[in-house]
Amino acid sequence: MSAAGSDDGQCRALTSDGERCTRPEQDDGFCYQHGPDDETIDDQETGSTMSSETDVSETEIGAVRTKINEVAEDLIGRPLISVVSVDRDRKKDDDEEPGWVAAVEILERKSVPDTQDILGRYEITLDADQTITGYRRTHRYRRDDMDQDV
Repeated sequence: MSAAGSDDGQCRALTSDGERCTRPEQDDGFCYQHGPDDETIDDQETGSTMSSETDVSETEIGAVRTKINEVAEDLIGRPLISVVSVDRDRKKDDDEEPGWVAAVEILERKSVPDTQDILGRYEITLDADQTITGYRRTHRYRRDDMDQDV
């Protein structure tokens, strides 16, 4: 094995299709065609570590969604139709841990037929500890209005 290389003598670089290069390594751990600026298997291993961080984030998103399902009707005072999205709130100062922003659909007025129901789209903001910090209506539309970019 070379000083910077891998223990199997194979180039550390990844090809354009994400596979490891099959050429033999030189002293720097790369073949004649690749170099340190190319994506490497080390980058790929780091990527797999990130997926476990993503799993934690998915768990957090699920917890925020559950919290929103529990409080939205009481908070807004009308029936919850659905939780449309849950995202990190990136508007916080850099020194604060980012909170959450959830978009929900609320039934504002029941109609017959139900395609004429009036729905409201609301944003509910939470801090990093999942404490509700505010909400606001962002859109109002009929249930059957498919042309809405909401």
